[in-house]
Amino acid sequence: HVPGWLRWRLEKEGGFELLSSAGHFIYSTGLHHWEELGQISSKAFSSPDYAYVLVSPLLNSLSKLGYKSNPALWQIPEQVICGAMSGRNNMGNNVKLIAMGGIQQADLQAVFNAGFGGAAMLGGIWPQLTGNSIQQWTGAVNLQFKKCQHVWEQLNKI
Repeated sequence: HVPGWLRWRLEKEGGFELLSSAGHFIYSTGLHHWEELGQISSKAFSSPDYAYVLVSPLLNSLSKLGYKSNPALWQIPEQVICGAMSGRNNMGNNVKLIAMGGIQQADLQAVFNAGFGGAAMLGGIWPQLTGNSIQQWTGAVNLQFKKCQHVWEQLNKI
């Protein structure tokens, strides 16, 4: 994953060419405002083709206290939908937009309807770690993940 601050520096200094010469990588990056999209989709520098762009925060974070939502991120710009990048329909350079930030199982329908290609969830699948054993906790995490995965798969069948 290439965070925004590093993406800008690597693009400016030609660092992606060095990384590419080391072998094949699957790149992801993130954005917090749609204005950053030009940096990601522009080939002005030697930027790679990103497989995933993590878009956050759509909702108030469940795992980062004080990390507030950016409601504008729910409106995917027209150039994204029409081909510069895409959600689940793999147009353009096949970038998947992944919704992040406060996403829970109950939000997956809205994430899908907005056009995102998936959702990354941390706080939404992690139960509170109480006096239970780590094995019980990881079992609960796996169960919640599978429930969310099933919901997403069902949405994609529509």
